[in-house]
Amino acid sequence: MSRVFILALVAGLITGCATQPPGDPAPTPTALRIEITRSLEWLRPAMAECAQQTQGLTLSVQSTAVTDQSLEDGDVLLRWSSLAPASAAPFEIGKDMLAVIVNPENPVDTLDAAQLKDFYSGQAAVWTDAEGASSGAVQTWVYPAGDDAQLLLTSTLLADLPIATTARIAPNPAAMLEAVAADPLAIGFVPARWLDSTVRQIAMTGIASDQWTLPILAITRSEPGGITRDWLLCVQDQIEP
Repeated sequence: MSRVFILALVAGLITGCATQPPGDPAPTPTALRIEITRSLEWLRPAMAECAQQTQGLTLSVQSTAVTDQSLEDGDVLLRWSSLAPASAAPFEIGKDMLAVIVNPENPVDTLDAAQLKDFYSGQAAVWTDAEGASSGAVQTWVYPAGDDAQLLLTSTLLADLPIATTARIAPNPAAMLEAVAADPLAIGFVPARWLDSTVRQIAMTGIASDQWTLPILAITRSEPGGITRDWLLCVQDQIEP
């Protein structure tokens, strides 16, 4: 074998073993900080699915009261409310309605808004049947102050009346469903998208349905664009297909 051929072979081996230059680095994912109210916790699966469908996006989700939400701490605020900060950009992604719920064993089918007001203000404390006979003490359930569902009920029904001291507090709609499902004498309220077979929605009279219907808002500092807009449109499609 000639010396020239051996040198060429060695050079080829050295070249083949040399470290190949790296390709383009993977893009850094966009991290969105999401603040969501407890009334919208049912949205979490849709939010996660849309994040998976949106390339290069990761989410950091924090549950908070609507009164504690801040665009200083979050990139997108999700709330069940018609109110948004004056300097922000609200984007409606759906609607929901307040539903009054009772235990499935409760025979009452319809309740007037004035009766519900009396229950929650403590001016009435017992269930009565069709003949007016008492069937047990009402156990009302409410949410913490600052919760968007609680703010809606208070503003449209109670006005300045205080809530009865006998009312018990559910930290979120899931806990509200559990409490009412466990007590035949309980009454509570949830956003309608939380309704399931463990409770029964009771028909309401004396109050217009649009008074208890609110938009689901996504709020950002400015008009959303790019990956944020794509994600919000996906979530909107999940809510209102």
